[in-house]
Amino acid sequence: MSKYKKCPYCSEQILADAKKCRYCHSMLEEAVAESVPFPPPPGPAVPPTPGSFSPPPQPADGAEKKMAYEDINRSSFSPPPGVAPASEQPPLNREQGAKKKSKKLPIIISAIVVLIVVLIIVALNAGRSALRSSPAYSGVLSYLSGNVEAIQYLGEPIELGRNVSGEITTSGTLSEADLKIPVSGSLNEGTIYAKATGTGEQLAYTLLELETIEGNRIDLLRTYAVDVPEGMQLFLGAGYGFTMVYPQNWSYEFVGENGLIFYGPEGTEEYDLEVAVEIYNSMAAGGIYGTIDDITADLKQAFISMSGTINFEDRGRDFFDDIERDYSLFGGVLPRNGVQWANATIVIQRDDRLYYVFYYNAPATIYETYLDYIFNEMFSSISFTDNLNF
Repeated sequence: MSKYKKCPYCSEQILADAKKCRYCHSMLEEAVAESVPFPPPPGPAVPPTPGSFSPPPQPADGAEKKMAYEDINRSSFSPPPGVAPASEQPPLNREQGAKKKSKKLPIIISAIVVLIVVLIIVALNAGRSALRSSPAYSGVLSYLSGNVEAIQYLGEPIELGRNVSGEITTSGTLSEADLKIPVSGSLNEGTIYAKATGTGEQLAYTLLELETIEGNRIDLLRTYAVDVPEGMQLFLGAGYGFTMVYPQNWSYEFVGENGLIFYGPEGTEEYDLEVAVEIYNSMAAGGIYGTIDDITADLKQAFISMSGTINFEDRGRDFFDDIERDYSLFGGVLPRNGVQWANATIVIQRDDRLYYVFYYNAPATIYETYLDYIFNEMFSSISFTDNLNF
């Protein structure tokens, strides 16, 4: 075999195993590869003989060229100044970019929502403050404090809520109010619906209703209103079926199942004053008294048994809450813990079921001082209601 061969490109003599011509610098692998004939079809497989060795297949020349080409291109590429090579740069990630934007977006939206909520709260508070300062709002409480049904349902003290809603419109000197006001007392709560019209502080209510939590409406403009004198407040004991005004600085407490007693502030002479109330069933309602005379006779006998002396009495009919009813009256003096006390007792027949007994007791030395006050203010305000548990 010859040691030399001709270059197929320049015909110069080169070594037989040369891969590149040293004269024209042409690569000789492709030419060699083209001159290699296709291998014959494979014959039947022959298992290797024991101890023989088959070397692993070598990559073709074309594969070597591809790998070399990629190596040259990677090494010869220089990125622009200040830019790290692609191998050192983190891969681009659209999802990460989207997440960064999506994180900023909820923060901005949340801030806008918070701002809107704050502005709404400020506006509502300003609007409610304006409604609460209106005469239509402040005038509602006076109606409630003098309305028997409202006090019976709500209980005392009555308070108007701050979350008032509605509107007040003004045209010239004329104002119109349409309000919805939460209200509460010691027993229940409800909602006031009020409409009023007028000029300045002079407003007239065209609608004033209390809606209970059960959904019923109480018309506060009806004739159930009670004129409570200045310095007095209205008693509406739940279930006792009557109302009566009494001094604001007085107190009361329940006695037994059918009575209560009012008295003045401790430390004053009014502390010794007593206005007591008892309720008795008639015979028709399971009691022992058939007539008003029966119960009056029994009370007089009890008074005498305590060493009392009766010095006046009366019997007749009179109006209580615009209804004429039977009454009897007696009074006198009796010893009490070594002190002479004076007494006045009035019995009122409410109906064929119940008798109400009102007592006025005081030390004899101050009895006359408060007699007119008790009868003209307290007893004259007695009114019977349907709020009854007897």
